[in-house]
Amino acid sequence: MKASHDDLPKGVEIGGEIEGEAQRKRYYSRLYHKFILINLVCSLVPLLLVGWGINRHYTQFATSRMTESFESQVDHHRKVIELFLRERSARLRLLAQTHSKEYLGQALNLTQVFEIINQEQGSLEDLGVIDDKGKHVAYVGPYDLMDKDYSQTTWFRNVMLKGIYISDMFTGWREVPHFIIAILRVENGERWILRATIDTKAFRSLVENVSTGKTGMYTS
Repeated sequence: MKASHDDLPKGVEIGGEIEGEAQRKRYYSRLYHKFILINLVCSLVPLLLVGWGINRHYTQFATSRMTESFESQVDHHRKVIELFLRERSARLRLLAQTHSKEYLGQALNLTQVFEIINQEQGSLEDLGVIDDKGKHVAYVGPYDLMDKDYSQTTWFRNVMLKGIYISDMFTGWREVPHFIIAILRVENGERWILRATIDTKAFRSLVENVSTGKTGMYTS
């Protein structure tokens, strides 16, 4: 004979109900935590994706703007430097073509020319006339260079070959960083050079004071 429900011990019945209730609580608890987790994921993931997208877009935009700004500044500085060098080179070429070696080879005349140029532009540190053997014929400036031999220097060989030469920064005999513009003149079959050293401080000041405004490039 099978035992009826009423025949089961009361302790067994109560224990089964308690165990079932505990299982339901555990089930609903897991369901509740899953629900919370799903809500958090659904809420946070879109926000994280949107934030990542905005951050990436802004980073690319900012990088692009900074790059364009730097490129623009570099381009403006390059144009100012090129204009500066063209003007000085043209002035020295004109000076060499309109004055003879004999005239500029006299220290007094070279000094007067040097002072006139610097009154207008103030960008030359010294000025010299050099013969085709690399020796100074005349020199005006703060250094003792009259006895120096330039025949083996890079700038001398370049100007004798090309007719005009603008050097990179170098130290040379004076052991001070500087750069020069040298112009070759052929006069009655004789070659000679007019060489000017650019005032480094004036040149640096020019470059550092270049600014860019709404209407374009200007110097202050």
